[in-house]
Amino acid sequence: MPSAIVTGATGILGREIVAAFGKDPGTWQTTHALSRSQKESYPPHVKHDFIDLTGDAKAMAKQLQGIEAEYVFFAAYLQKDSEQENWDVNVSKELGGQLVFPGSETFYTCFDCFTYSRLHAQFNLWATMEPRCSNQAFNVVNGDAESWQNMWPKMAKRFGCKVPANQFDLPVDRDTGSVTDLAPEPPMAEAAAERGLQGKVAPGKVEQ
Repeated sequence: MPSAIVTGATGILGREIVAAFGKDPGTWQTTHALSRSQKESYPPHVKHDFIDLTGDAKAMAKQLQGIEAEYVFFAAYLQKDSEQENWDVNVSKELGGQLVFPGSETFYTCFDCFTYSRLHAQFNLWATMEPRCSNQAFNVVNGDAESWQNMWPKMAKRFGCKVPANQFDLPVDRDTGSVTDLAPEPPMAEAAAERGLQGKVAPGKVEQ
């Protein structure tokens, strides 16, 4: 039976991947749950191993000694030391203030797809054991669409705040978003000619 390594085992996604492996001891011999701390108990075939991904290569190599697996699931992220965002939310609540969206107006009003972490974990298990998924890239989403213009007021209400009626006209100190250019030749360009769109498919951008 294969073994797996899951980094970020206590995070939103890593925790669900570890939980899914923990429910399937008949398929997975050992699952190494890697993180800086263990926050819950695991079944016998799931082992917690300490690793600090902010350390240097030699330190991480030492921490990984004796840990082997056929599959690696990288679900770690580096959390910033600053709690500034949490602080801002709570100060806004304390002062009875307003909660301004920290991104651009375009990102606020567009619709996007989201992924439930448990669904993503289930997909990871399926893709790992499905030979046809080899060397393929996937984008897994719930199938629904949502917009921050709907969610942000609800979050503000949850913290006892209000969204300013003209929040994008206010002179506030914030990141108004960024734009990232995507591939010069998008996937749609391959089928552009047969669809009568040759020369009409422009490179995409991600704005937030």
